[in-house]
Amino acid sequence: MAVRLPKAVRVCALVFAVLSACVVITACGSGSSSGPPSGASSLTVNVTGVPSGTTASVIVTGPAGFSQTISQTTTLTNLTPGAYSLAAPILPPASSASLTVPTYSSKPVTVSAGATATSTVAYGSLPLKWQAIGPKAIQTTYLAGTYGAGQIGAVAVNNATPSTIYVACAGYTGPASTTGVYKTTDGGTTWTSSNTGLTDPAVAAVWIDQSNPNILVAGTMNTGLFRSTDAAATWQVVQTNFGVTKAGITTPGQTTSLLQVGAALYAGTAEGVAVSQDEGATWSLEEPTPAPVGSLAVSGTYIYAALLGDTQVQVVYQSAPGAAWGSNSTPASLTWGNSISADPANPLHAIVVEQGYYQTPDLWETFDGGHTWRVNSNTPGWGGSQWVAFDPSDSTGNTVYTGGDYYFYGSNDSGLTWTQLTSAGDLRTIVPQFAGIKGMTVAGSDQGIYSSTDGGNSWTSLNGDLTTSISYWVDISGNTIFLAMQDYAPIISFDGGNTWKGSWGNNAICGEGGMVLINPGNPQYVYFYSGACGFWVSADGGVDFQTVPILNAPQFPSGNGQVVAVDSQSPARVYAAAQAWNGIPQGIYESTDNGIDFVLKWPTDQVPSLIAFDPTNGQNIFIGAVDGSLQVSHDGGKTWTAIMLGNSGTQNEPVPSWPVSLSINAANPHLVMVGMSGPPQQNDGGVLISSDGGNTFTSASAGLGPNPLLYPQPWPDPLFAVAYDSSGSGLTAAARWDGIYLSSDNGAHWVSAQGNALPLAFTDVKWANGNLYATTFGEGVVQLPVKIQARRTAVPER
Repeated sequence: MAVRLPKAVRVCALVFAVLSACVVITACGSGSSSGPPSGASSLTVNVTGVPSGTTASVIVTGPAGFSQTISQTTTLTNLTPGAYSLAAPILPPASSASLTVPTYSSKPVTVSAGATATSTVAYGSLPLKWQAIGPKAIQTTYLAGTYGAGQIGAVAVNNATPSTIYVACAGYTGPASTTGVYKTTDGGTTWTSSNTGLTDPAVAAVWIDQSNPNILVAGTMNTGLFRSTDAAATWQVVQTNFGVTKAGITTPGQTTSLLQVGAALYAGTAEGVAVSQDEGATWSLEEPTPAPVGSLAVSGTYIYAALLGDTQVQVVYQSAPGAAWGSNSTPASLTWGNSISADPANPLHAIVVEQGYYQTPDLWETFDGGHTWRVNSNTPGWGGSQWVAFDPSDSTGNTVYTGGDYYFYGSNDSGLTWTQLTSAGDLRTIVPQFAGIKGMTVAGSDQGIYSSTDGGNSWTSLNGDLTTSISYWVDISGNTIFLAMQDYAPIISFDGGNTWKGSWGNNAICGEGGMVLINPGNPQYVYFYSGACGFWVSADGGVDFQTVPILNAPQFPSGNGQVVAVDSQSPARVYAAAQAWNGIPQGIYESTDNGIDFVLKWPTDQVPSLIAFDPTNGQNIFIGAVDGSLQVSHDGGKTWTAIMLGNSGTQNEPVPSWPVSLSINAANPHLVMVGMSGPPQQNDGGVLISSDGGNTFTSASAGLGPNPLLYPQPWPDPLFAVAYDSSGSGLTAAARWDGIYLSSDNGAHWVSAQGNALPLAFTDVKWANGNLYATTFGEGVVQLPVKIQARRTAVPER
């Protein structure tokens, strides 16, 4: 059926209060018009604030197919009366610290018969100064009331002053977090980001020179090896590759591990085992390997390197410095050596983790120096090991630990038998004899960094104000910030990010992502939905939650899509997308009591991936599905029209592409933007835009290139979220695994808004309180004040 177009919304004009050379724009007026003597209709577009050396490009569109691009103040004549829209791209940035962004005095502007309308496009500066606001010091009942942070997978400590610790995290054992390097000098009470010159924040390994603790080396997943000579105040890249790159290796400098053996420093890289004899200043490739190195270990003079990849060689080894390297002769089922540790009492004995995400068996060991390997027949638990470590302070070699997702075991007989210990979370690294202290063990996990002095029976948080959280989805209402987090279930702040809560009574900590939503019409109702936890609802603003049995796990479909929605014009009506499970049919479920009870409203043939409502007209409803389709209704769900936007995986476009987010421009509801799960280099991936209320879509991905996160990830390249600024600025934000982007012309051009934000991976965006908020893998939630400073005249950039 035909789309019922809403009347054009008149937008507040911008008045310039000149305080100095730069001013902050605030909204207060409206477009103006006066009767021209000729009686013809016309539109004067004033273009101001264009920096010297750049050229504006303002597209004016209107009735009867009118479209014209102007670059300076222009009067358009002989126009058909009606509403005219203005769209101008963000100008090329002079630096990564700010963007030159257009603002509009009226958008759209109405041109009346026989009158001249006036509108202004004013360019101003938007500083890209992001602030990480948490979560930090998360209050949780986990680990008997300790505090949590985010993923930690690499730890280095100054043994002479154990209160000085460095942490980072990136790698294969979990989400692709990019935290950079954080440093504490007070044992974990306060942490600071130490990343000047560290152009790759995907840090997988950190080493400190104990003889000169000002020297550190960091191994990264995309670039290679960095070195600092001033205790991490600054970094310099020292090695990015080791000669001719092997086929299939796209990041030749990728470094996952660092190991000191005597005066030599070894690095496990994508091309093999590298060595430095000068404290990491220069490097050479000592042993090329058929697959990237995942982990290194040493006992005596014996060095082991476990490889990542399905090759016929899984472990290489060297019996003494300068000796020839050998390899195992029985590949069998051992294919992915994520972590390896050598027995300090017996160099011929080593244990390696076959990391396959709950691989069974998961622990293998050698008793002949790596020639042959056998399964550790007493492997504990359910195949969840991701890390293994002998305690070097036990000269007998009897003490060894292994752990993974909420899984921690210890052995007092060199791995013959195992005892379950208290876990410090989703373990990513285990460091016995921390700082050279016998009996001190430190664990890095998805919940932060913890220490134990009793062999892992109890743990103490070292997280302090560390902000390295893995956040998936965010919603904001006033001072309330609500998050879906990796493994924590929802996290909430009631004071704008100063303090955070993560304890929910009888509801266990759970969740691999998920979606959160605060009811825009009644903020006392708050919703959380994930595959591990199911659907939770709070009727007291997020203080306490109850579950909704009919939407129990694992009904959360399609990763972390926009699968909960509220009809903003009837806020008691809440909708949730669910896949078939345990005899419950799939489709869109409806609640008429603010999300307390649900019934199936619209069954779907395909697993739904998105549900959204037009904020200006609840009759306009959108349902996305994993086959790439979008169902559109303009009559409140009585009738539907199917549009095929993506694909479920084809030979030409192997990455499935389906709608995961949808945003409608409240100032012009004809504009509908969709974020797809497929990468923008696919014809049906990236961002799609509709200018007719969702009836037809075209690609809007210019500037969103292929994802530069080249190392393997557990997801493809989804564009998780797109969001129009509801204040009417004309800006749109997009969050992707490779960064954060802004557009001021409805996605025709996207520009990176990374600025000083540290992580590479962004997962959600929201506009609220005059700020842009984004969730990240590695820095929690970051906040950008959107205050555009306009020039009175165009002046050269200095």
